[in-house]
Amino acid sequence: WKELVFCYMDERSWAEAGAIVTEALRLFPGEDGLRYAKAGILKGEGKFKEAEDIYRQLAADQPDNTVILGQLADCLEKSGKQGELENLYKKILEHDSGDVRALSRLMRIYQERMNELRDMTWFHRALELANRMVKLRPEAYYYIERGLLLSDVYRLDEALEDYHKAMEQEPDNMYA
Repeated sequence: WKELVFCYMDERSWAEAGAIVTEALRLFPGEDGLRYAKAGILKGEGKFKEAEDIYRQLAADQPDNTVILGQLADCLEKSGKQGELENLYKKILEHDSGDVRALSRLMRIYQERMNELRDMTWFHRALELANRMVKLRPEAYYYIERGLLLSDVYRLDEALEDYHKAMEQEPDNMYA
């Protein structure tokens, strides 16, 4: 059941996946993998509130599961519920300090706060996260992310260094 559902999800065949997961949940009520799949289908269909509800139930049952917490964060972000995101990303990082996706998202929250409040405290917090991202994954994407942050505060020499590193790694990347 699960693999069939996940295959349809990979194809983005939401209706087929939804029909199968509904039948599977009738046969195996409460099975976490199927509930996770159901939430993913709803998210794929753009039904973020319904998906959020299921992810919250799963997170209550598995509070240390960073995959579920990340999916919940995605739903909150896509439905414009920014208020909880900071704490959710911090919770993910408590369980997995190397989760570069959570580092990146939390860095952006701090970067937005820095720009809104014109408070360099938020820049330093964001830069700490950006440096961790680059250390964990010295890839073009993360150099660009840090470069954008540095550009926001006119530390342009450092930003240029990051953009050059990104270009060296991915010469065809137009964003570098």
